[in-house]
Amino acid sequence: MYSKLRVYKSGIHLGEERIVAGNCNSGMINFSGCHLACNFCYTPETSVEQQGQDLSTGEFTDLLDELVVRGARNLNFISPSHVWAVAQPAARRIKAKYGRRLPLILKISGYERQGLLSSMAALGDVFVPDFKVWSPEVARSLNLPEDYGVTAQNAVRLLIQTHGAPQYSR
Repeated sequence: MYSKLRVYKSGIHLGEERIVAGNCNSGMINFSGCHLACNFCYTPETSVEQQGQDLSTGEFTDLLDELVVRGARNLNFISPSHVWAVAQPAARRIKAKYGRRLPLILKISGYERQGLLSSMAALGDVFVPDFKVWSPEVARSLNLPEDYGVTAQNAVRLLIQTHGAPQYSR
């Protein structure tokens, strides 16, 4: 169990989440580490090398507040699954403070079990699951868990139940 979380990068991203915040001022938090070991990962500095700074829940809450002060119109958690137990109390405090006027976007791997995903769904406003593969054979060849496709499909079903049908924008 983590008592801290590692943040690789954070800041105001000016070209994210058009459907939520007009494609500007997204408060991006990119977590380091990952609960998967994809052999095609395009961010090895986070997944393999685990670069970044360790933050306690209190320090993380301060970071989120700082992003809002700097103009964040949403909070965009990138790969939070493996640190959700530490990030969740901070997210809960921020949601209590700002409510729905500050959407919480969770970019997840798709390989989240129902308990974790239910906990995330209670706070998250927008989910961006990175659905990677369907078949167990392809999953194995990419160093993903063999049940990745089934687990990801169940995750998407749960998100549809809790948040409604997917929305797309261009």
